[in-house]
Amino acid sequence: MAEHTPESELGSIECFQNYTASEVFVQGLAGIVDQQDVESMIRAQKQMLQRFEKTNEMLMNCNTLCITRLKTASTEFRKHTSLLVEMRKDLDNIFKRIQILKGKTKTQFPEAFAGM
Repeated sequence: MAEHTPESELGSIECFQNYTASEVFVQGLAGIVDQQDVESMIRAQKQMLQRFEKTNEMLMNCNTLCITRLKTASTEFRKHTSLLVEMRKDLDNIFKRIQILKGKTKTQFPEAFAGM
C-alpha cells in the first residue's frame, strides 16, 4: 500500500504543472466518462452534422431558385405596372374626351339634357 507523503503528492501535482486548469479538469472527467458513451455521442454529432449539411445545401438551392424567380417576377411586375400606368393615362384621356363631347352635345342640344 502506497503511503501518502508530501513528496508523493508533490510528484502528482508536478505532472499537471504544464496544463491549464481546464485541461486538468477535462482529463479528470475523461477518466470518469465511459468511452462507449463518448463514441455514441460522436456518432450522433456526425449524423446531425450530415443532416445540417444536407439542410444547408437544400436551403442554398432554394435561395438560388428564389433569386431567379424573383428576378423574373420583378421584370414582369415592372412590365405590368407600366402597362397599368399607360392604361390609366388612356382612360383619363378617354374620360376627358367624353366630357368635352358631352359638353358640346349639351350646348348643341340643350333640350335633350333638360330632363337630367
